[in-house]
Amino acid sequence: MDHTPTMQEKIKTAIDYIIQIRSSHPFLTVAIDGRCGSGKTTLANGLCDYFSCPVVHMDDFYLSFHRQTLHSCSTFAGHMDLDRIQNEVILPRNQNKSFTYSIFDCRSQTFTKTISVDALPLLIIEGTYSHHPQLGNYAGAKLFSDIPPPEQQQRIFQREGTDGLHRFNQLWIPREEAYFFTYKIRENSHLVL
Repeated sequence: MDHTPTMQEKIKTAIDYIIQIRSSHPFLTVAIDGRCGSGKTTLANGLCDYFSCPVVHMDDFYLSFHRQTLHSCSTFAGHMDLDRIQNEVILPRNQNKSFTYSIFDCRSQTFTKTISVDALPLLIIEGTYSHHPQLGNYAGAKLFSDIPPPEQQQRIFQREGTDGLHRFNQLWIPREEAYFFTYKIRENSHLVL
C-alpha cells in the first residue's frame, strides 16, 4: 500500500527541492498547482514560514460574476482573471521588479485590499491554474500537490460541509480534472507531492 505523505513531509520535500535548485535560480518563482483539498495553501504557507518569502494566492484573482460569460465558464480557468495575474504579478516578477496587486473577494464581489510585494529572491504562487499555459513558463519550480480521492472528499466535506462538497463534486473537481488531463499539469510538474 502506498504511503500518503503528511503535510509536514510534503513541506520538507518541497523545502529540500527548492534549496537544491536555488543556486541555479537566484530569483526563483515557485508555482504550486494541484487538486482541491490537497493542501496547496498549507504547503505554500509552510514554505513562506521557512524561506520568509511572499505568497500570491490564485484565489485572489477570480473574475467577478458580471465579467464571467457563458463561454468563459465553460473553459478551463474561465472563472479566473488570468490576464490580471499575468499583468499585475507575473510580468513584473519576470523583470525582477516589485509589484502591487488587488485581492478580489468572491463573496462580496469587490476588491478588498491591495498588496505590495518587493522583488525578493523567492516568490510562491499557489492555487489551481497556477500552471495554466496561458500564464507562460514563468515558474522555475512547478510543484503539484496531490491527494487520494477519499481523503480529498473528507477534507472538502470538513471545510465546506455537505452542500459545499456537492458543489465541488458537480463543478470544481470535474473542471480541475479536465484541466489537469488536458494540459498534463501533474506530468509536467517538476515535483509531485
